[in-house]
Amino acid sequence: DDLSKTMAVLGPWMQDPTGIRARATAALGVLKSQAQTDTSRLAAIGYCWGGSLAFLAACRIDVDCAVAYYGGQIIQFVDERPKVPVVAITPNLATGRKPCQY
Repeated sequence: DDLSKTMAVLGPWMQDPTGIRARATAALGVLKSQAQTDTSRLAAIGYCWGGSLAFLAACRIDVDCAVAYYGGQIIQFVDERPKVPVVAITPNLATGRKPCQY
């Protein structure tokens, strides 16, 4: 089914999201190259695993801010420091439970 196919692709990145950095940086480059893009106001926004990636984007790539909704994997990266402002809506991170799975 579609979920199985999706997880086959995303599974390795979910185990080690650092591998997605090159893809995110390339996507950001495409966005910046668009004439209608205001390159002084770029944000990373995500939900669940995407929220964790938004947090990592704030730490590792050239965005201006990030919003992470229920980024359950952020707990793996608590030693990382964002270089830009981050709004994170992530209840129960202290428990290690993934709130987006409730």
